[in-house]
Amino acid sequence: KMKKSALQVLLFQSGISQNDLAKALCITPKTLSNKLTGQKDFHWKEVVAICQMLDIENPLDVFPKRAG
Repeated sequence: KMKKSALQVLLFQSGISQNDLAKALCITPKTLSNKLTGQKDFHWKEVVAICQMLDIENPLDVFPKRAG
């Protein structure tokens, strides 16, 4: 079983489903899943939208900084 990301935990706590988040970001649930598991990166506009939805003040708390 995979460890949940901080973002997945926040989604669960806020009652927002991954399907709802995918719809809000205009991406497929599969694409969102790949982004949540780190296989793909979030685009900056997605990060901003998620932070607004979940009341996240510092994106680095939830979106680990990538090298490069």
